[in-house]
Amino acid sequence: MQGQIGEPWTSLDLHNEPEAETILGKTVGQHWYYKFEKQHPEILVAKTSKLDPKHTKHFNETIINDYFDQQELDRQYNGIPPEH
Repeated sequence: MQGQIGEPWTSLDLHNEPEAETILGKTVGQHWYYKFEKQHPEILVAKTSKLDPKHTKHFNETIINDYFDQQELDRQYNGIPPEH
């Protein structure tokens, strides 16, 4: 569920989620996620923040489409110098 809404799980979420037991097929301990975090240092723990209202005005369909159109032109012509 968290991945679908773009929010990472907290330790409390992990503790309350039954998926670990379903995947492993056995009961996990109360603090299993601490050991999991130690065994997987490549997984970073971070806090999310809301989108700054000043940035939301630039997050619209017209601007997003323009960005991807420029990326396509860049690929099509093997790189367009930034000054153009």
